[in-house]
Amino acid sequence: MTRDSPDSYNFSILDVLLFQLLYSWFHRPPWDSVMAGVTHLGEPRVALSLGTVGLLEAAGRRVRIRLSRSSEEQLGGTRRWVFWLGIPAALGMMELIKGWADRPRPFEVYPYLAAAHAEMGRSFPSGHATAVFALAAALAMRWPRFWSLWFSMAALVGVSRVALGVHWPSDVIAGAIVGSGTVFCFAWMQGKRIKGG
Repeated sequence: MTRDSPDSYNFSILDVLLFQLLYSWFHRPPWDSVMAGVTHLGEPRVALSLGTVGLLEAAGRRVRIRLSRSSEEQLGGTRRWVFWLGIPAALGMMELIKGWADRPRPFEVYPYLAAAHAEMGRSFPSGHATAVFALAAALAMRWPRFWSLWFSMAALVGVSRVALGVHWPSDVIAGAIVGSGTVFCFAWMQGKRIKGG
């Protein structure tokens, strides 16, 4: 159902202004094509696929560590796999929040927007942002030297969601918090369990 303005949904003025700024800035050649390509990096199936690869790699590493019979290495190796489970957990949490929130997408509020994709479902939080920030957090846990690269890529995907007119900035911010926060919580809980014996 389309609306003439976002007033009926009580969007913050900052959310609306930031959306309009990003959309108008990036919705022009060649940025619109770049954003349409970048946004695919945040698809949940990409994060789940890479998370599965990460789990398999961690399982193989754990077997090698156990065979080495080094207790110090075993402790370090045990810490390095549970955070991958934060990716599906974050996506599950995102779906629960989407089911509760009733927020239209920008192109539903502003029918004149040329949405690049026929996105379905509620807007809050962004599923792409949740997936890509969960993946970025997991990659940062596994390869911390490149944490700025992982999160820069995630931020670019987040910007693409606004630039394409399919999400509000706060949708992306909420997705980033849910995604990365869930992964870091999994890592923290595993760390506490190891320290507690």
